[in-house]
Amino acid sequence: MRASFDKSSKITIRELNHDDWALYKAYYKSLSNPRHFSGYLENKDLDDPKTGINFFKDAFQAGNFILFGMFDRNKMIGQTSITFLDDKQYNNTALLAGSEITDDYRGQRLVDKFYETRMNYLKRIGFDGDIIMSIHPDNAPSQKAAARNGFIKTGALDNQGFHILS
Repeated sequence: MRASFDKSSKITIRELNHDDWALYKAYYKSLSNPRHFSGYLENKDLDDPKTGINFFKDAFQAGNFILFGMFDRNKMIGQTSITFLDDKQYNNTALLAGSEITDDYRGQRLVDKFYETRMNYLKRIGFDGDIIMSIHPDNAPSQKAAARNGFIKTGALDNQGFHILS
């Protein structure tokens, strides 16, 4: 059962970097079923400092990835990201991906804050390319959140069979 949402909570979102590993690790361990980065982290010793260093180094090494954390005061409760694609199919495209919120904060439309943050970030940097996202076909809550935030299905699927929205 979901805990009642504390309306007095102080929700903030900011970019994450390697100094945030301890917060990220606690967040990741709190997830009942981590979907994002689970393949990367599943066989790693999360308590080894090298895991955090490598996680952020690998994620950010190409210079085309921004990771945001959502916090209730000092507790990380969610993550989302933007990946800038630069290939033949998706030249100059921002992929909004990786949104995940801990179980006890779900159902409060906090994901809308992720949409707002990512769109504001793209405006701030003057991004003028396409903005897309992909959502698993069985993930109805994410599809509703995307529609609520102005994204529609394009009719195309990515290489994993996820709907592409723009």
